[in-house]
Amino acid sequence: MAQVLKPGGLLIDKIAILEPGAAAQWDQLREADELPMPISQAPVADVLADLAAALRTTDITWPRNDDENFIDNRALAWSRCRSHLPGRPE
Repeated sequence: MAQVLKPGGLLIDKIAILEPGAAAQWDQLREADELPMPISQAPVADVLADLAAALRTTDITWPRNDDENFIDNRALAWSRCRSHLPGRPE
């Protein structure tokens, strides 16, 4: 799961590995003041391309997130989506 922000482009604020079935349990795990998890179906290649583009932007944004868990999960995400990285926008 990646928390993707769009202030001026895609940017990843948080990234984590979820257990199977986590999306179905979101309503039980979230606090009352948290937003519901938006779930929509999309082709895997499209999602990985969006994630790769967001990771590219995140990696060049200062200051870089140096949290150990973020770095580990970012490396895993890059390994899964790098081959789907779209070309640079014009």
